[in-house]
Amino acid sequence: MMLASLPEENDMSIEAVVIGTSLDPASDPVVAAGIAIARRAGARAYLAHAYPLPAAYYGMPAGMTAVHPQLLEAEKSAQLERVAAQLDRLGVEASEIAGQVVEIGVAHRLLLETAESTGAGLIVVGAHEGGGLGALLGSTAERVLRKAGRPVLVARGELPLPPSRVLAPVDLSPLSEDALRRGLDVLDQLAGEEGKAAIEVEALFVLSELERRGSVHFTPEQVDRFAREELDRLLTRVDPQGERCLRARVRDGLPRHEIQAELAARPADLVLIGTHGHSGFERLLLGSVTASVVRQSPCSVLVVPPTAAAVERAERDDADHAAGAARQRR
Repeated sequence: MMLASLPEENDMSIEAVVIGTSLDPASDPVVAAGIAIARRAGARAYLAHAYPLPAAYYGMPAGMTAVHPQLLEAEKSAQLERVAAQLDRLGVEASEIAGQVVEIGVAHRLLLETAESTGAGLIVVGAHEGGGLGALLGSTAERVLRKAGRPVLVARGELPLPPSRVLAPVDLSPLSEDALRRGLDVLDQLAGEEGKAAIEVEALFVLSELERRGSVHFTPEQVDRFAREELDRLLTRVDPQGERCLRARVRDGLPRHEIQAELAARPADLVLIGTHGHSGFERLLLGSVTASVVRQSPCSVLVVPPTAAAVERAERDDADHAAGAARQRR
């Protein structure tokens, strides 16, 4: 399957939402969150469910499967009945759903293909799956995150809309800034009548001990102050008019540990975090911090990829920096 490309433009309007569902009651909160987001954004909602071939199909003699489509039709009908049952449990009218994509296949591939064909601005998936081989090979959520060129909400529990508090870890890089800006645009569409300022967004930057104490010119306290000032400048750039409720926070330690510590100390409704663009095999490299946050966060996580333009700028900057360093060594 071809992987989705990174978005060329910075347009974050959500016109369609693709929601992955297992059709079990455990996926009800995921579907509820996706439909609620679609309502808030005035977007079309699509349900996507992939299921395996019926077990009896494998027992048929060779050559007979092609002339006995009734078995497949019966299984498809049974799955569609499960869709109707899930919508009934959630009190959602079928007319609210723009499309029900129920097919034999692999979950992450169906989600990505549906998002591509519908022009979805957001994919919503659940955070947990059952054990066994699927868990060993990687969850549907992680596979979607690694291949999707669009924002993905990994839903965990109930998601208040609009979220009252959002934690947004950043690393002060241009790609992180681009992801934050795009993520704030998504939040704006969820704010509704409450307005942008109703959502408190805390931008968190974590300084490692090496960064704090490794300088021969500055004290750790000065490094802390420099980091806070740079974070303040970043927030000014992403919200120059001051329309949003943005707060800066700097912690010391390992990012993955400090992010969880911040969530424990000050619970959030949502985590907003970016991925790092990558031009190699999978187009998106999650990064260990983002992957850790997705797995361990007690709340839902909105993962936002950078634009292709932002990745190209970052790659040019890296190349220029490397060339400058090489010239200095001569």
